[in-house]
Amino acid sequence: MWTKQDEVHWNALMEWEQQLVSNQSDEASGIEAQVNKLTAALPDDAASRLFGQLDQSAAWICSFLQKEPVLEGTKTRIMETARLFQEDIESIEQMRRLSIDQLHFICQQQSDKIRAAAAVQGALTGTGKTLPILADLLVITMLQIRTIQTTALSYGVDLRQPFEMEHTLHLLYTSLLPASLQADGWAKLITEVEEKVSYIDEESWGLNESMLQKPLIHAIKLASVRLLQPRKSSIPLLSMAVSAGVNYQTIKQTAILAEHYYQYRYLHDKKNRP
Repeated sequence: MWTKQDEVHWNALMEWEQQLVSNQSDEASGIEAQVNKLTAALPDDAASRLFGQLDQSAAWICSFLQKEPVLEGTKTRIMETARLFQEDIESIEQMRRLSIDQLHFICQQQSDKIRAAAAVQGALTGTGKTLPILADLLVITMLQIRTIQTTALSYGVDLRQPFEMEHTLHLLYTSLLPASLQADGWAKLITEVEEKVSYIDEESWGLNESMLQKPLIHAIKLASVRLLQPRKSSIPLLSMAVSAGVNYQTIKQTAILAEHYYQYRYLHDKKNRP
């Protein structure tokens, strides 16, 4: 049954969607312009190989994190929280019996933990030590994917379905788009929901130069970590704060996109259920 709270969340989704559309009129940022110049300088075959390798890497990370043993602890914690609201829940799919406010509470509880982990990783990177710096981009990508996966589980989505990995990757790619292009990515995600397909076509979802802006911001962050290191042997508080803040905001933005997407799926299904 469609409830008043469902309507409240649906209207909030529509307002957020309109904000994405209004962002399309924004001019390209300085970073975006620099990314476009860098990728334009690459030979076509080199760019094709680069994006192909990045695609494969993202798919491998997603597949690894989606394996049952890796997700089992997260699923257990999510269902334990769900049973506080409804004692007889025994599977992830049964969580869809809960209200959208209850699902939102569970989702926020899980995403807060990942944001905290991202901030800690950022702070470690901010110390300027070699290993955290080298691992930063890989770790933040893994945390982005983990955020999407825990959001899916929180909204009762069974990640064991093969096409759900496609949806995870599509959300990751959309999260990498600059603000001026996110409405286009969102439109493709919604088309998948409404037409009940797992992908539109490979070319429309592959990594491309427009998705390099945010990774470049992380590269700038890593460079600034080095520049902000104090000359004397003291704790580099400034670089730790900057790095932690960038990582936290990256995961926060991914979490917002992912929750809106899975809320849309939940509400669309409920609205169209006979």
